[in-house]
Amino acid sequence: DAFEYTRQSRFRSLYNVAPEYLYPYCLLYEQRAQFAGFLETYRKSFYVGLDNNLLLAKSGLYLLERIRPRFCCLNDNFGDVPNPRVEDAVRQYLEKKYPEKSSFEI
Repeated sequence: DAFEYTRQSRFRSLYNVAPEYLYPYCLLYEQRAQFAGFLETYRKSFYVGLDNNLLLAKSGLYLLERIRPRFCCLNDNFGDVPNPRVEDAVRQYLEKKYPEKSSFEI
């Protein structure tokens, strides 16, 4: 039922199952993967949850800049009323990191 509810959701919602979190454990269980240390993992992929807290946002962006992972996810957790100071900090980071627009941007 949980997977069916998730499948029917157009966008991720609070009660969706996140299979991407189950997959590594499945691989470990099947002995098709092995544990990696935090630093090694963070150098490959890094997640920053962007809430309305400026200090936490800046800390996450700082770590992202220092670790320089191959892949990163900036997750918008702002809700209905984003903190403009957090938005500005994220915008500045992105403009510095990616100064030229991609072919996908208008």
